[in-house]
Amino acid sequence: MKHALLPLLAAILAAFSLPARAAEPDSFYKGKQINLDIGFNPGGGYDVYARILMRHFTRYLPGEPSVVMRNMPGGGSLIAANHLYNLGAKDGTELGLFAGSVATDPVIGGVPAKYDPRKFSWLGSAYSDVGTCVSSAQGPFRSVQDLFARSMITGSVGNSSTLIFPVAMNSVLGTKLNIVKGYQGSSGLKLALENGEIQGICGASLDSLQSSSPEWIAEKKVNFLVQMTFAKVLQLPDVPMLTDFAASPEDRDVLRLVFSWMRMGRPLAAPPGLPADRVALLRDAFDATMTDAAFLAEMKKAGIEVDPTSGREMDSFLADLFATPKALIARAAAVLERSN
Repeated sequence: MKHALLPLLAAILAAFSLPARAAEPDSFYKGKQINLDIGFNPGGGYDVYARILMRHFTRYLPGEPSVVMRNMPGGGSLIAANHLYNLGAKDGTELGLFAGSVATDPVIGGVPAKYDPRKFSWLGSAYSDVGTCVSSAQGPFRSVQDLFARSMITGSVGNSSTLIFPVAMNSVLGTKLNIVKGYQGSSGLKLALENGEIQGICGASLDSLQSSSPEWIAEKKVNFLVQMTFAKVLQLPDVPMLTDFAASPEDRDVLRLVFSWMRMGRPLAAPPGLPADRVALLRDAFDATMTDAAFLAEMKKAGIEVDPTSGREMDSFLADLFATPKALIARAAAVLERSN
């Protein structure tokens, strides 16, 4: 009789324990705070995007936690990525928002990346980024061909795309970009261009320009010379792609590898080690945010087109990236060494 009761007792205990485990993810964020580590200075395109995203993202987390924004600029968001990976809270109360370059940096090398990008819990990005090279409308540079004919003074921030992309252009294509280093954030570059200290910016994000400097576009204060992307975007139908000027298939592939991280856009990530159910909760909240009417309206007002990439798609991209032939990686690494 006693043995016959054991299965019944087990079933009763399971009935009481299963709802408690299922409810735990739903109750975790109640009364809690999420710290968001942003890899760039306040006021720039990344900062604008992060604040819009988090206003809506947390509405899809049960308990609707509050958010504290923590700007951690440096190294093209490398500092923020290193911090989140090694020191970030491993329970879902600390997230990071980076440049997509944090994914490719450890593959190509040459930067002090203290993380394996495959081990981040990638939640998603609202869009794939597009790099551009722009010149002041007051200067003599009207087309990309002008960059081969004479030197244009450009500005850069840290180890960001504003340094890496012009270095790659000079090395692979033979452009004559004179890079001035050391500007503080996109706001510093903007002021330098408006003051005439520099003549252009190469590696500027199209979405960053649209969100933080919309008057440049509306008032035609800059010329778009070239776009760094895998396919032309609707906003720049008449602007050539950088790969159009590659002299060989190998040169084209090197350029694509250098700016391949732009497929990651501006990803939201959690550190490694999170429980699987919490990763799923965060990813579901991000995916729901991407179709939220209020979020889409605010992004449109900010001039940012939403074309999301999911966390699962990012995992697939990274798997392909780490399978890149070693010879191609070595060539790209040699190119980027010149940026140091």
